[in-house]
Amino acid sequence: MASKSTMLWTDDIVEAIYRIDANDITELSLECANIGDDGTTSTSNALIKNTSLTYLDLRRNSISNIGATSISNSLVKNTSLTYLNLGRNSISDDGATLISNSLVKNTLLTHLNLYNNSISDNGATSISNSLIKNTSLTYLDLYGNLISDNGATLISNSLIKNTSLARLNLYNNLISDNGVTSISNSLIKNTSLTHLDLSVNSISNNGATLILNSLIKNTSLTYLNLYYFIPNDEVYKSIQHQLIINGNDNTRIKKRNDLSSWLPMKLLCNNKKVDI
Repeated sequence: MASKSTMLWTDDIVEAIYRIDANDITELSLECANIGDDGTTSTSNALIKNTSLTYLDLRRNSISNIGATSISNSLVKNTSLTYLNLGRNSISDDGATLISNSLVKNTLLTHLNLYNNSISDNGATSISNSLIKNTSLTYLDLYGNLISDNGATLISNSLIKNTSLARLNLYNNLISDNGVTSISNSLIKNTSLTHLDLSVNSISNNGATLILNSLIKNTSLTYLNLYYFIPNDEVYKSIQHQLIINGNDNTRIKKRNDLSSWLPMKLLCNNKKVDI
């Protein structure tokens, strides 16, 4: 059967849940649909028995840890979902813990977006624990949260044992050179990570040097984003050179005052048709 993708307006939520129940849909976007925790619970309950849905986008729906409870329960039992986007909600540390716990048992989900969810080091603790045991997740987006050096250290430690995660986004958190120390140590031992985004954090030239030293021993990382920070020319050229050796010259480093190519992501929802 050909893949069927549904674009939704807010009024179509009931029909969407019905189609999940009927195994009549493979991709579903409910971005900005204002479903809240109640709608999330109904959607999650339908997912428990669903065997067709692989892609679910729940961005910008005012989902709290209550809705995250239902999602985590469905992830334990669902047998089809591979992509889940919960970006720009309010699941916080409690919600992140619930989702993380479900990942210990879930063996199908490959892409998880948790950006802008007020997740701090407490939530990062649970995320790191799940990464040690999970073997399916390849993409994790934690952009725009409240993860500091402690949380970065915990996640880094889990990367030493994790062998599946290929892309990690820590853009715009609260990570300084202390957190980068742990990240660089993990890169020496990790063999799966290919993309790492550390842009818009508080990384100095010393932190960049630590990453450079780890890249000399790491052979898998091919993409490194240090946007909003630029090291001295020697470190910059060395990082570029090492990534070329690893297989790709795809480093993004820009000056702090160079915002000409940066466009802020959409903050407001509207009632227009949603594109996946």
